[in-house]
Parts: sequence; C-alpha cells; structure tokens
Amino acid sequence: MFADKDDKKFTLAEKNEIGFRKELYQNLLAEGEQVLLEFNAQRNVVVLTDRKIIGVRVEAYTARHKAALVIPYSKITAYSAEVSDNSEMDTEFKIWAPSIDCCTFRVLEDTIDMKEILHILVTYIG
Repeated sequence: MFADKDDKKFTLAEKNEIGFRKELYQNLLAEGEQVLLEFNAQRNVVVLTDRKIIGVRVEAYTARHKAALVIPYSKITAYSAEVSDNSEMDTEFKIWAPSIDCCTFRVLEDTIDMKEILHILVTYIG
C-alpha cells in the first residue's frame, strides 16, 4: 500500500487528543512508548511518539483494510520543514529514510504550529 510516491503522502487536518484514535495504532507502540502528538485526516491517522512516526491508512470503502507506515527516528536520514508565521497557510514536512525514500506530511492551516512538530524532529532525530 505504500509502494509508490503518492502513497507516502499524509495530510494532517486536525489535531486530536492523544489516544482519540488509539485503536488504529495501539498495536504498533512499544512498551513504555509515549505518544506526543496525534492527528486525524478523514479516516487516516498520523502519530508522533518519542521513538517513531506512525501513519495509518484506512481503506475507503469498507474500512476493514488498514495499512501502517512506521518510521523509527533512528532510521531517518534527513528531514525538511516549511515554517510560516502565517497560520492561514498550509505547511509541510518531509522525511527521508533508506527503505522508503521520501515521505511527505502536509499540515493544513490552523492544525498546529509547525514549530511544535519541528521541535519533536530536532529533539529525537538531531
């Protein structure tokens, strides 16, 4: 499900309370792993933890098929982020890892200050 470039694009449309969609990613968390941010976009969810980024896609028609992309911070080789002082603009951040090439996360306007996400990337990736 994450084979081509367009499959590795996620939209972060709404910031959730941590645990709001936990049923979609709880089996992907290690013991003691802390969820830092959770986002929702239609049926999909993106989670940033203290160890990795998790993107879960839910199949559109029946919602029975789910696919997860898990990217440990230790495997990320580079990242970039757009930061804007204008909260009415969409921004994005990209990460690169050897086995997946580039993954893009588009943050819709007023969802979250990109500086919060950037702080997590700087803290856990370097």
